[in-house]
Amino acid sequence: MSWLLGSAGVGLGLSTIGILPFRRPLKTSASLPKLYQSQQRMMGTWVSLTLFSHQEAQAMDALREAFSAMKTIDDLMTIHRSNSQISHLNQTAGRQMISVNSKVIEVLERAQYFSEKSDGAYDVTILPLMRLFGFYTNAPKRIPKDKEIATTLEHIGYRHITIDRTNHQVGLNKKHIAIDLGSIGKGF
Repeated sequence: MSWLLGSAGVGLGLSTIGILPFRRPLKTSASLPKLYQSQQRMMGTWVSLTLFSHQEAQAMDALREAFSAMKTIDDLMTIHRSNSQISHLNQTAGRQMISVNSKVIEVLERAQYFSEKSDGAYDVTILPLMRLFGFYTNAPKRIPKDKEIATTLEHIGYRHITIDRTNHQVGLNKKHIAIDLGSIGKGF
């Protein structure tokens, strides 16, 4: 079974042993890779990375590189800091198109795709409703009245997102629309 350790099928369990490609057996159990873990707060949550490596320096470099890539996405797409591109987009809703990174466009296009496929059940312009319920604010969580929900729903709709891929610009064509990419940005 020690030959499973370098294969992509490790997490698939014992039932897949017969279909995994043959791997060179490890020399001894002492040569097993060491576990490395790191955790950081980003993307509005705790991110935990785990990897196995025979070389500590290589493992630490890989962890730093992975967190750096995630930080880049977080810096572009977070709603938890006012200087991100998504926060800037939300602040300019109904007023202007803004220039954004191609990664932001890619995520917004995927979000629109899933919104279309789900007939709007999935919608990244949900931020006004999240705030109404008390998420992302210092206000306590609550269940708003039906009239408050109906009023807030007027400020939600993925169709209000305009993407100009050619000029790397995005806009929200209605005031008070606001995007939260937390549901899709983490996967990106």
